[in-house]
Amino acid sequence: MPRANAWILVLLLLLHGAAPARAAAVPDSAAATHGVRVFSDRALFDLNPRPSNGHAPNARAVHVADSLHLPSPGAASALTLAGTLVPVLMLSNWDDLRRTQSVLITSGLTLAVIGPSLGYLYAGIPTEALPGDLLRLGALGVAAFTIYGPWMDSESDVVGAVGTLVLGTVVFAGATLYDIGNVGPAVRRENDRRIATATVGLRPLPDGRPALALSFRF
Repeated sequence: MPRANAWILVLLLLLHGAAPARAAAVPDSAAATHGVRVFSDRALFDLNPRPSNGHAPNARAVHVADSLHLPSPGAASALTLAGTLVPVLMLSNWDDLRRTQSVLITSGLTLAVIGPSLGYLYAGIPTEALPGDLLRLGALGVAAFTIYGPWMDSESDVVGAVGTLVLGTVVFAGATLYDIGNVGPAVRRENDRRIATATVGLRPLPDGRPALALSFRF
């Protein structure tokens, strides 16, 4: 009888040691309630758990470019073109404005300087706007000093003034035309840079549910 009791004790010990091993063999994924599925290499993730009826939720791939709300190159070009044409229309009747509307002249000249850079400002790339603005401002300042300066007292000075005005006009027009042609490609380059630097990571919501965090560098 003591020998039988000993065998029973050994059998119980063996069964007790095998139970945790069987429990450990169950994968943790069996209890998982949330699935993460990738739709494409440039898509967001479906973090929604399956509903209780067992049917998969309606999900669609959302591209990173759509999620970032990037500026439109076409809209930027339209803003730059409008900012160029509006001051031209404002200043088209220069003789009448010079006598009656000095405020309108000032507004028109100011818009003529910064108007072609409106597309850059809309896209959030003011550094692209700075060179053109400085060139137009400098050309306008040289023209104003040439016209109203007190140094024209001889025929040679007048000839030099005409040459300075022509040079200032060329610089002003060249900077404006460059901005009109460059703003669309500049916005596309900036959009590509933002997409390339975008990172996707999982973050918990305040209630503990999984969420997607999309970030990019300015």
